[in-house]
Amino acid sequence: MSSVPLSWSGGPVSPPARVQTGGTGGKAIRDKLTFLGFSLFIISLTVAFSAFERFRLNLGTLYVHMYLMVMLPFCLFMVCTRLREFPGLPLASLFVFCTMYSLSTLSAGAPSYNDIAKIGGSAATLVTTALMVRSQTDFRAGVLGLCIAVGSLAFFGMHTAENLGSNSTTDMGNKNTYSLYALPAILLSGYLLVKKKNSASILTTLALIAFTFGPIVLIFMGGNRSGWAGCALIALMLLGMRGVSIRSILIIGILAYGSYFAITRFGSTETFAYRVKETLQGNHSDLVRQQLFMASMQIGLDNPILGVSPQQLPYELGRRLETDLSASHNVIAHIVGGSGFLCFISMMMAGVFLWRIKPLNTAVPISPEFREARKMLRMMLFLWFFRGQFTAEVLFSPGFNLGLGLLVGLCMVIARRDLAQALQRPIRPQVSLPGLPRLPSVAR
Repeated sequence: MSSVPLSWSGGPVSPPARVQTGGTGGKAIRDKLTFLGFSLFIISLTVAFSAFERFRLNLGTLYVHMYLMVMLPFCLFMVCTRLREFPGLPLASLFVFCTMYSLSTLSAGAPSYNDIAKIGGSAATLVTTALMVRSQTDFRAGVLGLCIAVGSLAFFGMHTAENLGSNSTTDMGNKNTYSLYALPAILLSGYLLVKKKNSASILTTLALIAFTFGPIVLIFMGGNRSGWAGCALIALMLLGMRGVSIRSILIIGILAYGSYFAITRFGSTETFAYRVKETLQGNHSDLVRQQLFMASMQIGLDNPILGVSPQQLPYELGRRLETDLSASHNVIAHIVGGSGFLCFISMMMAGVFLWRIKPLNTAVPISPEFREARKMLRMMLFLWFFRGQFTAEVLFSPGFNLGLGLLVGLCMVIARRDLAQALQRPIRPQVSLPGLPRLPSVAR
């Protein structure tokens, strides 16, 4: 057995992972569920407990979600053994971003250690999830666990007819916060459902459909317009990626019509109709959001290095706009005003490096499967940016952090497989004859 290095477009910070190539007759990487993949399934399932305060560990003023407690030993193991497998430039940008964000919280008169723990937990979730994905089956297991979690919460919410949790930032609060959990799961589930070469079993496919249907219904039964727009954006992106095929139209049509039937038959359309009318006519909250954004950007210009700190930003916004205490309701405004432009630049660079992710080994051509996985990663990044225009809580959303980590891990798995398969393929030596041009290399 030979061990082959795999390098990433992360520069010197990202050293090679090791890929066992085996003999020329077998598969380089067996696509099977690993222990880490099964653990990732369990971790994704425990996201459902984030809605209930009694299932969270109370450390003073900090509430630790159960999925973080379950993930902690795996995080420590990955940091000690496999951190160097993660693409280097995104990892370095994430580190700078978390450092600048933490320094800005400490710069205030009353430091907020909660914010430091939350941003660190978000980055650790993304990186650990990516490193735990060791096969494509592991990826599907993580997606299934996340879909079951958010789907269960949707069915629970519709059954009890109660809001999940409270409006606290450490709780999976109102309908606006629920969509932060649900939209990444809907995108990942939709990807597996419309994928042409889908290796998922019939049971897994039916489970994905069922647990995607619930969140869509709950989002449209509420008044969360950003959630509606997110669902529409997901449908358009999936159709754009897969093209107008019978399979994609059928899956999206079933989910759309099923949701419409459930809402009109068993739910209420009054909230939906009111919010549509309000959107078309315009309302005061839209104007307030614009004022908050412009004021936050001005605060960032006045404090470009560390901002005024995330915890002091609402007070500063209230003082400048002469209103009550108000959040920025925008991730860009939150970072620029609260932590400064340097922190914002590092966050954007992390997104750019993830957007441009590719294997560093140029001798191996990028496979169509890798391109497809990278497209999905880009779609998740775009969905994150879109949803962040309505709330800064997208920074701490377990759904987006797990979703981004799963897709980065999928890209890493496919790149390892492509490199191993390329090394197993014998190459015919180049041949040149007198008076004839040199013939190109041909793979058998």
